Amino acid sequence: MFRRGGALPEKKWLFALSPLLIGFFYAPLAWGATTPETVAVLDVLCVASFLIWVCKLVVERRGPSFSRWCWIPLVFVSILGAIHWANPKSVFYEIFWVLNPIESSIHWLPGSVDRVSTQEVIIHLYALLAGFIVLLDACSHSRTRWLLFKAVAISGFVIALIGITQKAVGADAMLWVEPDPLKYGNKLFFAAFRYHANAASFLNLCWPAALIVFLRERESGRKGVVPSLWATVLLITIIGVFVNTSKAGPVLAGLGLILALMRFWRSIFVGSKVVIALTSILLVGFLLIFVLPALPSLEQRWAQSSRESSLNGRLEAYEVCLRMIADKGITTAGTGPGTFRLVFPFYENEDSNNRFFWYHAHQDFLQTIIEWGIFGALGWFLFLGGGIVRGFSSVRLSLEKDRMEFSASCALIAMIVVMAHATFDFPFQIPSIQILIAFYMAVLWASGTKKARKKPANAGLES
Repeated sequence: MFRRGGALPEKKWLFALSPLLIGFFYAPLAWGATTPETVAVLDVLCVASFLIWVCKLVVERRGPSFSRWCWIPLVFVSILGAIHWANPKSVFYEIFWVLNPIESSIHWLPGSVDRVSTQEVIIHLYALLAGFIVLLDACSHSRTRWLLFKAVAISGFVIALIGITQKAVGADAMLWVEPDPLKYGNKLFFAAFRYHANAASFLNLCWPAALIVFLRERESGRKGVVPSLWATVLLITIIGVFVNTSKAGPVLAGLGLILALMRFWRSIFVGSKVVIALTSILLVGFLLIFVLPALPSLEQRWAQSSRESSLNGRLEAYEVCLRMIADKGITTAGTGPGTFRLVFPFYENEDSNNRFFWYHAHQDFLQTIIEWGIFGALGWFLFLGGGIVRGFSSVRLSLEKDRMEFSASCALIAMIVVMAHATFDFPFQIPSIQILIAFYMAVLWASGTKKARKKPANAGLES
């Protein structure tokens, strides 16, 4: 499935990208990379890919191919995060849940309320940044970019297939592992994700990649089995979103599909009868074997999910977050990356009906302002917004069916969907989702490079 006409990335690129490709599959399968151990493995993979990439540049005697503008916000937030870690304002004692002030801190500089919590986030941030640098250069080259798209698509397909199978057989635990009642007893898992909404966000980032690969195969003139397989990967990944009991997932998938139809409707509906027939056979067979047996279990899970709805609790949490932001100290400097869970209880109302532990704000943009302060949040928003603006510009300026424009369109759809989800959940806090966001942001920022914008000699998705 990776080969098209013998065109594969050169061996040096395959070697440099291998750790990241492993990370694309490892992160979602390792509980979404949400434990300290799995995050550490993902960080090692990102750094390893970066080191190999540096060696590749030295051997080739060239510089990286990417835009310099994205480094302004990234360098700023990296330095700000380091300052938060190096200048802690207090020490957190979890036994007593108190923040003990540190007198030696520099009061006029930002500082974390707990160095240990911030340190974990900063180490992961630097590792993720190293991976982003590699992805940014890789996405400026056609063959490597399409290899990455295929890896993302297959990763989503695997998670969707596992999750649908679990629903069909009525599994009681992630990956059929015996659950710990204290950690995994909520029955809201999907595939290897502890929280079904995170799984939905992951799949909503994967199916656009499957769509663009399918369209590329169609535009390249391929007929028969290969386009049908990619169409099946696309459809099963989308089905996985709807089988997931998260209410937001299907709604946002619908939004993404509308955007995709608006952009690619000609390419989607104009195609080979053989491809349509083979895809239909594969899809019907999958529905009969996996989805149909899962329908009774899905109805039960949906009913359970409705009873466990936390909408009122989230609204109260948002009110608390707004009170935190109204605090000038938090607004200006932030509490430090990774410290939201420590500070939030100090601002809760004692008479609240929804007093329980909030590890995340379930609103990524509010949490970013609280942890990073207004200036740090502005840096992150400029990075995201700059990439999106660059992608829209590439789409607007590119010729129809331009290879990079197709990639930018796919990345825009994926980012719009995940950012919409971030307004009432926390996908940006999950490492397995972060690595995909890094990839799509690399696609968007690379879309402005001369090499990426260059039209191939033959009109198609790829020369």
